[in-house]
Amino acid sequence: MRSSLSFAALSCLSLASIVACSSSNGGSAPTATADAAAETATTTADAKGDASLDTKTAGDTGSVGTGDAKADGGTDLPKVDTKKDTAPPADDKMEGATMLDPAAPAEDDLVPTDDVDWYWFEGKKGDLVILSIEAQSKGGAGAAFAADSIDTVLTVYGPDKQIYAFNDDPVPRDNNDSQLYTVLPADGKYWVKVEECNTWVATATNVPQGASCAKPFDKNMTNYTLYFAVLDPAKAAVVQDSEKGNDDKAANEVVYKKNQQGNYIAPLLYGFFTDASDTDVFLFKLPAEIPVAEGKRLSASIEGFVGGPLGNGSTTSPGMVGLSSAATPAQWIALSDFSNDAADLSVPVTADAGYLLYVPHKGDKKGANDFYILVHSFGPGNPVEQKDADNNAAATAEVLTSQQKDGLPKYFVEGNLTDKDVDHYAFSVDGLPATATKIAVACAAQLDGSGIRGLSAELLDKDGKAFAFAAETDKVTLQIKNTTDIPKGSKNLVLKLSFDKQDPKVSGNYYRCGIHISEPQAN
Repeated sequence: MRSSLSFAALSCLSLASIVACSSSNGGSAPTATADAAAETATTTADAKGDASLDTKTAGDTGSVGTGDAKADGGTDLPKVDTKKDTAPPADDKMEGATMLDPAAPAEDDLVPTDDVDWYWFEGKKGDLVILSIEAQSKGGAGAAFAADSIDTVLTVYGPDKQIYAFNDDPVPRDNNDSQLYTVLPADGKYWVKVEECNTWVATATNVPQGASCAKPFDKNMTNYTLYFAVLDPAKAAVVQDSEKGNDDKAANEVVYKKNQQGNYIAPLLYGFFTDASDTDVFLFKLPAEIPVAEGKRLSASIEGFVGGPLGNGSTTSPGMVGLSSAATPAQWIALSDFSNDAADLSVPVTADAGYLLYVPHKGDKKGANDFYILVHSFGPGNPVEQKDADNNAAATAEVLTSQQKDGLPKYFVEGNLTDKDVDHYAFSVDGLPATATKIAVACAAQLDGSGIRGLSAELLDKDGKAFAFAAETDKVTLQIKNTTDIPKGSKNLVLKLSFDKQDPKVSGNYYRCGIHISEPQAN
């Protein structure tokens, strides 16, 4: 639900893994491996727990954002590339759309950048559909968040030829490749439009105010693959709510199976709300053998989607999604308002321990197609705070190590804040290239489900003076944007974290942050 600057991503889901991992052959899906360096800084900081910057939300430690805006680049509306096809192919229009085949992914490109490709498929009411773009996720020159690689957007039109659903970035956001999960509202023909973000922002009717895209506008890396699948809950890595009740006694068990590589796959969770008071419950227990490196801890992540034509097409969003221990279901460990696009759950957990996930309807009114789809992932989080007793002052700040093997430094950390606690982390900005003059920070607590309220972050210079500040609210992620200058002559800086209070209803007191050094972005 966010972008990617604040923390390190837990895992990513591929369509292949969801479709195939429950079969005896397994799938090719990645595991929930939380490599902090996998997220790259774009422009703002999100509240997730990754470690990249992005303008969507601010709950991670790797992403940044403000809700509707993209977080990749500039804030001004771009001028779309003026180069046009001299002989436009038929798929430039809905009437010339190419049929999608689940057995044969579509291969194409967006040349020039303002090219638009159309596809279609025949669907049935209730079908669970996934559309997934692979462009930046192919790696190599078109690696995640590369400014010169296409940033795709998917828009789905229903049988009435009106916009039904939309996706810009995947969940979890480990690149800019679109990935859309939806449940179809009716039988009939559906159309899919693939375009570049800059084209969408400049020409589409479904662009929220403030949306922006990474520059340059005219991309050089333009190839993509479009995957399409209708999932069978009996065969795919999916857990559907059985509608047996609204409490822990009716919980749907989440089963983890391995793919061919021997990695556990986290299934999609989905269901339908029968009325505005419906609550679906899932029971999960992460396998005890999940590897967690020294200095890290196991985390579980649950992310959802907003509904409507600017989301996954559902006529509702979940409400306050909560996580509790199966042993004490009345006590919230984490609680997050999923009707807010910036919110999710990203929670430190213990392997081989039972947890209950409660997914309620938003509570307003029953809609015509009230479904939800949740992306579940797990794995080691960020490096964990080691010196809580000593890091209450800048002079004794805990020293962070860059998690980026090559390129500019990226620092990630997660920890806990208790009453009157203040955490300080020191990190090096010495020996940077002369062009690396900017710094960004993204942190999340409340928007990841933590009971911490009013998390704030300050950047301190060598004299202990604050030169940048940001705070998290129940709606807005904590992000110090990457337009912030590193004080000249600095060798070391300090990140100071504090908070206002602990929500008495939520026991979790965790947070996660990411720090990114960058060069100024081109206009």
